[in-house]
Amino acid sequence: MNRDLYQFIFTESKYLDREHLLRVLELDDQNVVGFYRHLLSLIPGSQLRGRESELAANLVSYMCLFLPLRGWNLHVKDQADVDTAIDFLVDFIFRGLGLDRGASDREA
Repeated sequence: MNRDLYQFIFTESKYLDREHLLRVLELDDQNVVGFYRHLLSLIPGSQLRGRESELAANLVSYMCLFLPLRGWNLHVKDQADVDTAIDFLVDFIFRGLGLDRGASDREA
């Protein structure tokens, strides 16, 4: 996991001047949130449109930072703990989107 990298980015971005901070935020919107916008647009029969689609893409992007930014109090000790937490987060996101993850996806 890139925990140290994410923590570094979040703590050090406060030192960027306004122009560079806006550029970094623009890149995040295009590349990170944009990735989730694209993935969510591929869901067959999705009811996400307009503002809901934008909120969902941003929320999924944010939730993926949960472990690096909030894992300090979850006592994640080893890879098995990380895998369990990620599995929970993926299930949580799928349920929030009204999707059935299915048993076969968990084995992959």
